[in-house]
Amino acid sequence: MIRGFPKRGRHSAGIGPQYCGLTGRVENCQVGVFLSYVTAAGHALIDRELYLPEDWCSDPLRRQAAHIPQTVTFQTKPELARRMIQRAQSTRLPIRWVVADTVYGHCPELREWLEEQGYAYALAVPSTEVVCVQTRTGLLLSDVASIAQQALRAREWHRHAPRLGSKGERLFDWARLPVVHAGVADGRHWLLVRRCLDDPNELAYYLVWAPPDTPLPTMVQAVGGRWHIEEDLQEGLALGLDHYEVRSAPSLVSPYHPCAAGVCLPRQHHRPEPPHHCCSPGVCGLHGTHPANHLRSLSRGFPISSGRPRLPLP
Repeated sequence: MIRGFPKRGRHSAGIGPQYCGLTGRVENCQVGVFLSYVTAAGHALIDRELYLPEDWCSDPLRRQAAHIPQTVTFQTKPELARRMIQRAQSTRLPIRWVVADTVYGHCPELREWLEEQGYAYALAVPSTEVVCVQTRTGLLLSDVASIAQQALRAREWHRHAPRLGSKGERLFDWARLPVVHAGVADGRHWLLVRRCLDDPNELAYYLVWAPPDTPLPTMVQAVGGRWHIEEDLQEGLALGLDHYEVRSAPSLVSPYHPCAAGVCLPRQHHRPEPPHHCCSPGVCGLHGTHPANHLRSLSRGFPISSGRPRLPLP
């Protein structure tokens, strides 16, 4: 998950005109990439990285003023997500699914790396993402929006609820098509499409990589884990996640401390979750282990990443 924190001035590390998810528009802000861990017992934020724009990385005077180490180089948001997942890996945190929004789904290098690690994923992609799918009439190479319009018949849509909302199940229609990968439809790569019941023209698209014979409801449940990071961030903001007044990189590089548990308040699920771990950066792990236990172990096990500025947790 990418979250912007609106700030005044131009001296805080990484600050600049950027899209701010908090306000929904371009703001003068710092941007953080967050990792959440979701289990059947609850969910919590477990890691974060400060995004440093390219103009910051290439400006030695601003870097020096903010005490950004020379070892820190520009990294994209998907690269920061990968760094955090690797840190979770180093603690042997169980992960079976990774779910994230379009910033990450649009990155083929991240998808390839997740496959190399054996992590199933359900990553959102923009409507312009181009893939090749196997249809009932043959292969179709096009953007995902055109594929959904041309290749999906009425009987291929199935109604499922990825999660419980405040007013009960949030139902959507879902359909999937096998993606042709390395010249074949291998039964592991899928294009998953979600359709809104109130407005059938409102579609969302996901690229899925999963074990063979993974049923559609399991993919839907994995996608549903993505929304928990929104809840984690809202709870964090209510507890003061954005109430910090530090500028320099050393001040932003703070290790986890007991107060972090105040941000990561787990909740019980209202119904059993499938037996998967789900990691969301706007990444998500699903299983029966309480995430707060992992948070405590991660607080001891995570190194500071080459002096890279890290957003403080309250």
